[in-house]
Amino acid sequence: MRYPEARSVLLARGISPAYFSDSACRKVVAWVTAGKPEPAPDDVVAALQQLEDQFPFCPVNNAAEAISDIERLTGNFAEEHASVLWQAEARGENTTNSIRAPIEKGSARIEWDPVPIEDLGPAVPPDWLWTGFLAKQHITLFVGLWKCGKTTLVTHLLRDLKTGGGLIGTGAGGRKVLLVTEEGPTLWTRRRDDLGLSETVDVLIRPFMTKPDHAAWREFLEHLRALVIARGYDLVVFDTLSNLWPVMNENDAGEVGAALMPLRALSDAGPALMLIHHPRKGGGDEAQATRGSGALPGFVDVIMELGRYAKDDPYDRRRVLKTHSRFEESMPESVIELTDAGYLVVGDKIQVKQGDRAAVIAGILPEEGSGLTPEEVLDRWTTEPRPGLRSVETDLAAGASGGRWVKTGGGKRGDPFRFRRANGFDSRKPASLGARIESEPSAPAQTPAIKPMPEATDEGEWRAVV
Repeated sequence: MRYPEARSVLLARGISPAYFSDSACRKVVAWVTAGKPEPAPDDVVAALQQLEDQFPFCPVNNAAEAISDIERLTGNFAEEHASVLWQAEARGENTTNSIRAPIEKGSARIEWDPVPIEDLGPAVPPDWLWTGFLAKQHITLFVGLWKCGKTTLVTHLLRDLKTGGGLIGTGAGGRKVLLVTEEGPTLWTRRRDDLGLSETVDVLIRPFMTKPDHAAWREFLEHLRALVIARGYDLVVFDTLSNLWPVMNENDAGEVGAALMPLRALSDAGPALMLIHHPRKGGGDEAQATRGSGALPGFVDVIMELGRYAKDDPYDRRRVLKTHSRFEESMPESVIELTDAGYLVVGDKIQVKQGDRAAVIAGILPEEGSGLTPEEVLDRWTTEPRPGLRSVETDLAAGASGGRWVKTGGGKRGDPFRFRRANGFDSRKPASLGARIESEPSAPAQTPAIKPMPEATDEGEWRAVV
């Protein structure tokens, strides 16, 4: 029996075969339907086990899944489903997603067994790798201008996911990452040596020599899913999406959607996905900065948009992250700053502007004498934009409360409040922006010999290099 006929027979009988994505899987389907309408469970177990040993893309992850598949094939699924799960749970096995849905190249995953909403289990918070930005089993779109620092931010994020701290704050370190990149090994060995990206980051460089078609893209994602299951990656990064996926016309919502749908099977395997993409010309507001069809930003769970904090100052290392998200943990806007220690979250724009004004005020206020009134401070203000008097009064009061400067006077006519710097306060702004940018030369680092990082071969070999 040919495979299409076998599949039609199985579906007509209400059976959902678990293994449609490989030629050997097709053999099992044909075997089940060729004169054996109800094969013995032992025979099916043997076939599934042989398939698992020979073809890692079709794993039987636990006994509950194998039994469930057997019952589908023998027509007893509806009657025995509950007892199968109870037996598996009693043995301490994982029963999550133990009911396999049909998967076939070129088609979507289909589940035709609705469940009551109360059976979905208790509400649990996302497993955040970077709170508000990256969550396991969810997809984040990261958009930023060319040469604005997207890869620099990602590189520091990889280091923070290993060590903890930095961008992820109190988040746990030791996270494993798979980086799928368009860039060659020269750049990534340099970043690795600068930031110590060993042990937790694997790299898959240029998996395609030419633009893949949708079939090759789906096959590649199946391969990544097998790697995730085998190696336990917490995050998979696509840098950049436009040079990896099969989409020829980014404005075609149908084509974009067809390329995105298979990503859900990859994220369902456990990792967070980060899709790095370029913005449209001229940018955009309200989650419309992404180049191409709105199907892309509409598909993902979190949108991160990276921009410069001071657009007219190329030496300012602060960046603004705007976020549009399905989760309440995502802050609408954050300012981060590249320091010698890496990227740090400074706060939102309001907090950063207050800090900038405080730095100017500290340079204006004297350390000796009676001090200056808010009006006198504003008269001496030389930077742009020039704040209003109310903002200066608020900043002076906050600085006095925090001990940065001393306040005297009664705050009334003839005796206004006056402010001066507190003794020992350093008015100079800390030089925290000295981290090396990638175009600057650096001394060669003393590191162990590196492993070669192969690119994709003509035969389509995809190897993630540790």
